[in-house]
Amino acid sequence: MDKVLLCNFCADDQYAKISKYLLEARKGKVIEGMRLKAAEIGAEELAVLLPTGSTEEFGPEIMVYHGMESMITANAGAAVEVIKGKLPRPTVPDTEVKLSDKELTVISPEGAYVLVQQKELGSASKVFFINTKNKSEVVEAAVGSKLSEVLEGQSVAVSDRKGILLGGIRGRFVRAGELSEYTIEQNSLYDSITFFEKEDCMVEELKKLAQQIQGTSCGKCVLCREGSLQYMTIVEEMTAGKAKMTDVDLIKEISEIIEIGAYCTFGQKMPQLITTGLDLFKDEVEAHIKKKNCPAGVCSAFASYCILPKQCTGCEECVDECPEDAIEGKKGFIHMINEDFCTKCGKCVDACEEGAIIKVTGARPKLPMKLTKVGKF
Repeated sequence: MDKVLLCNFCADDQYAKISKYLLEARKGKVIEGMRLKAAEIGAEELAVLLPTGSTEEFGPEIMVYHGMESMITANAGAAVEVIKGKLPRPTVPDTEVKLSDKELTVISPEGAYVLVQQKELGSASKVFFINTKNKSEVVEAAVGSKLSEVLEGQSVAVSDRKGILLGGIRGRFVRAGELSEYTIEQNSLYDSITFFEKEDCMVEELKKLAQQIQGTSCGKCVLCREGSLQYMTIVEEMTAGKAKMTDVDLIKEISEIIEIGAYCTFGQKMPQLITTGLDLFKDEVEAHIKKKNCPAGVCSAFASYCILPKQCTGCEECVDECPEDAIEGKKGFIHMINEDFCTKCGKCVDACEEGAIIKVTGARPKLPMKLTKVGKF
């Protein structure tokens, strides 16, 4: 049977656009690596799968396909589905997939690039993204080097970070002190490292990650489909003050099952992101669930607005601005916010030139119980 080698540029993690980087910076090396792989397996045809809308050209010897970007397309069967214009659905196992009735082998752009490096240098590097709040940079780190040394070489401060995510949504959270234990390898765990700052709420960040996981799941296998939905729902409820500690236990229970039974590598790996996050940020998780409090002051469900009586001038500007009529007050009297009606939109804060309206989490300042004249409280 004829064989075709497909290089898939559509399977990037959003935290590590490795295929995009190699397409722009190392395209010639990737093509050379494809030829090496084709010769190794005896493939007569070469092809690439590019994101829809890409205008990159590869010459007459390489067939170019276009399709949607999805991490699920790392599975050969899902890549073929995308080429057909369908949603990515993995094939298990994906070792006997065909493309146009030809035996298909799929290689990643980085896999092709590594083959060239090994031929020319006898060793290979790992393309690695370093993501901080304000920027994302890419480095090519030598396989076998210590992760902590790579970061030190890039002048990346580690100790003052609140959270460290290794490997994107297929990865795990790690402690800063553990980075010296990690050695760069050619696998997805070392695609990226993402840092979270002290002012970030890690439960809110877990919610965003759980939403990304749920949005990435192709939905074919029940475990990944329902498990990712459970993750998203539970962590959303944590940020809304509706979760219970038993929900944390439920996440850990279903994660063990998903890791074993999910069809593709994405489904098998994604639980560790949630479970390691819940473990490392246990104090914040418990504060959200037990104390109904967001220590970082980020989650609006635990915040409230109040009017500082010493600073309020009774100007009625906030009364006029509130779309819910949640502020009680009249000229010359200290205004009061009715929490039952307040939707926490924050428009009153912008309207108050005196800076008398503040957003608080936890203990509230002493406030009048009834309308009181300015200066009399």
